[in-house]
Amino acid sequence: MLSKSFAMGIESRLGGSTLVVLSGFAVILTASCAQVEEQKATTPCSIAVPERTLIEKSTVANVRTTLTAFVATASNVSNIEWRGKVEQTYQKLNDADASCAMLLRTVACLSEQGRTAAEVTDFRDYLKSTRSCEPTDQANLSIDSVVQQFVSDAFRFKNAPVAIDLFVRNSGDKPAQISTVKVWFDEHLRNARAPSGMIPLSEVYAVTMDSTGGMVQGAQSNLNSPVKAWYPYPTEPVLIIETPVAQSLGPRSTDRFRIQYNFLDSMLSKGPREQLRVVVFYNDGKSTESPPIKIVRQDPCFQMGAPGTPANLVCRNAAEPKERK
Repeated sequence: MLSKSFAMGIESRLGGSTLVVLSGFAVILTASCAQVEEQKATTPCSIAVPERTLIEKSTVANVRTTLTAFVATASNVSNIEWRGKVEQTYQKLNDADASCAMLLRTVACLSEQGRTAAEVTDFRDYLKSTRSCEPTDQANLSIDSVVQQFVSDAFRFKNAPVAIDLFVRNSGDKPAQISTVKVWFDEHLRNARAPSGMIPLSEVYAVTMDSTGGMVQGAQSNLNSPVKAWYPYPTEPVLIIETPVAQSLGPRSTDRFRIQYNFLDSMLSKGPREQLRVVVFYNDGKSTESPPIKIVRQDPCFQMGAPGTPANLVCRNAAEPKERK
């Protein structure tokens, strides 16, 4: 702001042209503000996508483009068009959490683009009543499935290793920090398995157990920590293994990571390890668990032979391959 003495000085030297100078300055300011407002109005609202999903990235990108274009015509969107867009999004993505996350952001964009509070409320109410989709201020982790994976070099071990892939889902709007996975073996001595799908592994944890305890190592996280393992009942075969992990799962996202349990020859084995149940701990003590799944014991032998030739079985500690009859 110009001081009074400075303005008077200009006026005395320019013969009353101060108003012209000040008016021109005001015009420049007004033009600049108008440009900023125009830029804000033309900047598209960003439709965020979940960190990881079950869906192909190209499909998610196409839905994101469609919703962004939909928001651009916010002033002409009716309730019927909104409901059609909701159903179309859920159908294309086929992932309830990913659809919910993107549609909640779309509602926020519609609000930012000038829709009335009543209209925005109607949009949100439709999501909540038809899809149980509404904002939440916490993480909500669940285990979609636990799937056994066969270990290619299992024949090297006297005690066959057990590898499981955990498919986990965060249906909340806050990140889930997974800290511990506890596995209970052979509880049925005191069913269903799900397909693995095409979700890439985010991490592989290798657990090595012997008579003195165990260690876990993470391929990506550089984790190298002790593992707790114990038989809680002295006369029964139930085995519990508690493994620290370092998994972070974003809002409305899914993830897949693997834990492979390698049992050294010195490991005390009381049970057959033919069934397990998984409990996952996250965010300071919260937990979720899977139903029990059956474990298939891997053959300590594997087939070797070219196609069209008799298959040989190569077995642990076997001097010569054995021909399968």
